[in-house]
Amino acid sequence: MASHVEALTHILSQADRWSAPAVTPGDAVMTDPFTGQQVNPNEPLAWIARDPTFSSGLEYLRSRRDDLTFKVAYGVHEVAEDLGDMNKNWYEQQVAAADYYGFEGSLNTVQTERADHALARRAIRRAIICGKNPTRESFLQFKMSNTFYARMLAARTLLPTVSFSYDLAADGTLAERALSVAYRDVFKSRYSEAVKARAFIGMTAAREWCMVAKLGSLLSFYEKDNTRPVETFMTIGAAHTDVSRKLRLQGTVVDPKYIISSRQINEYEDALNDVPAVMRSGIIAKNRMGTFIDIARDVQAKFTTKSPN
Repeated sequence: MASHVEALTHILSQADRWSAPAVTPGDAVMTDPFTGQQVNPNEPLAWIARDPTFSSGLEYLRSRRDDLTFKVAYGVHEVAEDLGDMNKNWYEQQVAAADYYGFEGSLNTVQTERADHALARRAIRRAIICGKNPTRESFLQFKMSNTFYARMLAARTLLPTVSFSYDLAADGTLAERALSVAYRDVFKSRYSEAVKARAFIGMTAAREWCMVAKLGSLLSFYEKDNTRPVETFMTIGAAHTDVSRKLRLQGTVVDPKYIISSRQINEYEDALNDVPAVMRSGIIAKNRMGTFIDIARDVQAKFTTKSPN
């Protein structure tokens, strides 16, 4: 398995394989790093579709179609309030009402999941020792990496809904493991900023297809009988709105929600518009390259401390 991962990673880590010159001078098209062919934005790349786990996941989505509803909450992920008004509890209500709750967070492993559970147990134990019932506030007051993570972990722990990460796992399928390493290798490479930025966009499109396929795989694992309509509530970064389109292409029902303030929309306007536009068209316009370089720089700066968002 390791040799297969290394071989796949070797190809995916070559930043110049992810794009090629477009017909319009200066523009570029996203390409499959294996074939060099322009990607079809409406289909997952072949090496993702051929992954046995992802292949079955995509087939599950297509077979269940409108029996599956995805309520997707798009926002940012920095502080607790980014999951919605703390007083209205909309986020917690959505998690509680859904059949499943899926959250973004790549590079997770079995080990990091265990660490999450251990941290949650400590927060609960501290509340009990203090003579209190464990609540969301118990998690927010407990020392964690940030309040966004604390609020999300509280919902995952205190509410009965089955939760899971549908994002890239560093110990997941062949495609997941290779793409996870490729992100790091591309950012560490000596390619120009423009080439690395185009590769980042291509890898992000691939990551979104992995997310969609993994959702199908996870739901097929939990839904053994396939006899009931299923609603999954999801939280994800607002730059990933093309996930809705990718899910709809499989025939599922998607209900997008936007939990992002007007200030944040203004702050991230270019990313929120330009990234999904490229995902839909497969074309990276020359006049938007500055935006993509800025986004790639930002992700690269955060990459050593948390997963690519």
